[in-house]
Amino acid sequence: MRLPRRNCMSEFMGLIKGNYEAKEDGFAPGGASLHSMMTPHGPDYKCFEGASNGELKPVRVADGTRALICSSHR
Repeated sequence: MRLPRRNCMSEFMGLIKGNYEAKEDGFAPGGASLHSMMTPHGPDYKCFEGASNGELKPVRVADGTRALICSSHR
């Protein structure tokens, strides 16, 4: 799980197929998001709570999922 954060670069994330664990209810295949530099972003509350309170054991994530992310490093 990725925690809420701010980056010193812009990020573009796209979901090609499957589901995105950090926003399962609001990010459909074909969707994309853009986070400008220093904009707070990260998983939704449901994902954060599930990861914070779930049993600590190995878990497979993103089976059958294809996504991309591009960052503009400065």
